[in-house]
Amino acid sequence: MIKGYGKNEFEGQKINPSMDKYFCEIRTKSRLDPLPMEDYTQIEDWGDGIAPEILVAADGAPIEVTKNGEMTRLPSFNLTSLLNPLNVWRLYKYLKRYPSKSPSRDAAEIFTQSIINYLAQSIDQGSFGEEDIKKAFLEANHQIRKYNHKISPIYHDFLDWNHVSVVGSVAVISNGNLFYGFIADAGIRVFNSGDSLISYGIKTPDEGPQTTVDKEEILKYFDWRNPGCRYLIKDLFINNPEQENSFGVIRGDLDDRVIPYIKTGKIELKQDDIVIAHTDGITDLLDSREMYRILNSDVIDGEMFKSLKEYLSKGIETEGSLALMKILNDDEKNIIKIREEQKRLEKTIKEGLRKMIWQKTPPPSPLLR
Repeated sequence: MIKGYGKNEFEGQKINPSMDKYFCEIRTKSRLDPLPMEDYTQIEDWGDGIAPEILVAADGAPIEVTKNGEMTRLPSFNLTSLLNPLNVWRLYKYLKRYPSKSPSRDAAEIFTQSIINYLAQSIDQGSFGEEDIKKAFLEANHQIRKYNHKISPIYHDFLDWNHVSVVGSVAVISNGNLFYGFIADAGIRVFNSGDSLISYGIKTPDEGPQTTVDKEEILKYFDWRNPGCRYLIKDLFINNPEQENSFGVIRGDLDDRVIPYIKTGKIELKQDDIVIAHTDGITDLLDSREMYRILNSDVIDGEMFKSLKEYLSKGIETEGSLALMKILNDDEKNIIKIREEQKRLEKTIKEGLRKMIWQKTPPPSPLLR
């Protein structure tokens, strides 16, 4: 995992020792969003320039807060509504019952680790393809079901308030190809930044509730903050292939109810391609002119990472995350080689000077030691 490079443990950047790929990982959250971070990202890079790299971004759905065992109405988080003291009180009571360490964040991490562990085994066996991506999602689905049983021993169906669910996206870079998978509104983007131009290699569609369930006439009259509306969506529109405008999540359903929503694909990568696995919180930010400018900025001296982190932290409305990989061009690889040579030369000179100083300076007398 790339982390520990800055003050925020969820941020980091590095260049693969094989000198052909750049990686960075960012999770960010709006200061106005009072809920705990429930996204999780990880980049698995073996560093030998041979084994495939894996990028995962996962988003745990907020859990239900209950009162007397029943789902409650969600408070409003926008600033306008908070001018009303009554809404401030409702928000306070809601947050007081919301766990500071959300199970949804744990579920996002379980999803990520399950994906990586399964894919690592598939890669070790020597055969790899889109079907392995789909099987990795199903393995994550099984692990999330175990976790749901763990946090709620009486858990028996998905209309219970206390189960957790996750959506996510996965990218595997192997032998110049990208194998990818996603579910719901998590996504994969491939940009090409050559010649200061940005073009899409791929832009996966949003298949979350904003583009599926919202098509339903009956739900246009519902408010998502209303517990009855959320109950209806859980009952009819999540992991229900028989429902036309349904969408998928990873929460432990039977495989045949999850498989239709796991989308996979494969494309060939080239020099200057930028692969991003992301959650829905930053989707709109990825299509801006400012993002295009940032993706064309320097990666060797960390300008891209610094600008990207600042841009996402200012533009985010709730929370979002990304895992990014860029295939370095020849100029960038040459710069790295030159700098590596300079470091080796400086090290050789320092070692030579130490030997010269030691040879000219006699060792101290044993009596003075």
